[in-house]
Amino acid sequence: MSRKKSLLIMFNAFWTDGHSFGGGDKRLLEIFRRIGSSFTLGVMTSKEGRKFLEKVLPDAVFHVYPRTQEEQGIIGAYISRTFWAIKVVFGQDYDCLYASSDFFPDVIPCYLYKGKHHLSRWVQCVFHIYPSWLVRPGNKVRNIIGSLSQSLSFMLIKRRADAVITLNENVSNCLVSDGVSKNVMHVNPCGVDTVYFTSIPLNEIRYDGCFLGRLVPSKGILDLVKIWGEVVRVLPNAKLAVIGGGDESFAKQVKDEVANARLADNIAVKGFLSEREAFGILKSSKVFLFPSHEEGFGMSVVEAMACAVPVVAWDLPVYREVFSNGLISVEKGNISLFGQKVVEILKDDRIALEVGRTSKQMAGMYDWAKVAEEELKIIRQRD
Repeated sequence: MSRKKSLLIMFNAFWTDGHSFGGGDKRLLEIFRRIGSSFTLGVMTSKEGRKFLEKVLPDAVFHVYPRTQEEQGIIGAYISRTFWAIKVVFGQDYDCLYASSDFFPDVIPCYLYKGKHHLSRWVQCVFHIYPSWLVRPGNKVRNIIGSLSQSLSFMLIKRRADAVITLNENVSNCLVSDGVSKNVMHVNPCGVDTVYFTSIPLNEIRYDGCFLGRLVPSKGILDLVKIWGEVVRVLPNAKLAVIGGGDESFAKQVKDEVANARLADNIAVKGFLSEREAFGILKSSKVFLFPSHEEGFGMSVVEAMACAVPVVAWDLPVYREVFSNGLISVEKGNISLFGQKVVEILKDDRIALEVGRTSKQMAGMYDWAKVAEEELKIIRQRD
């Protein structure tokens, strides 16, 4: 019997307050929940990352960054995590390194390790390309640093990565245009567990609308307040639940916007909730609003679809590719039209039922078992 291949998951860029997780984090967890036993597994991560993964990867060897995220700012932590990871990884012997993000703490150690261990395989995930800092919502300094650091990561990736996994053809084509070899590119989307969402009980309190995602500017949260204002003009008693964790200062800004718009009785900023409670509210809502400005796939969108809840979102190129049906898209920036589409659903149960039915069928196309099986093939490509 041949030995299992050894694989090190680079999850060293994982960053959370414990109350919010990105779609890429969920993807990693769901995939390795299913294929982790195929390898002798190691995980390089933070203390928070270990808490996130250890229940589904009980046999993995964890290499844990010794400091907590509260001790440093994100830039300082990423720099020190990168140097720590380089030191640790060069004391290991792995057949494959799997980088779960394109941030420095995951990419640079893989690049250097691959330079010394030529026979090891480097599998790199790239789920999203930052838009120009000029138009990206949020702090401009952070956006500039993010774009520059991603460009440097891409330069390293295209030189040595053996496989690059993206969630959609648009990102894949952009990377190829940037010089990444087409031969190493693989498109493998996210998935959803439709059986799980079927089992979620309805929430006792029913909201007309729901948003579920991280409270960050790029998710269009401030657009959301304006959109719901348009809805309330027509339906004065309409209520929206805003669910998700994030930066406390931005969460306060959102609450201030709600108060200034005199929508405190119409918008409940609920913050972080347990998964079942959050999905219970989502499933019980009449419409899901997701005015995100940028997505690699749209995990929240497909989860809402799995609940048979109609989704209204900005018209992003990725949605045209991955959700051919079941999504109501609106020209980006047209707040009034977005509000109108929401009102149409809230006022007509027949439209809501039909769109919800189509959405659930669309979600059924994305199954975690199929995604995990394809990921395993990509990782083992040279076996």
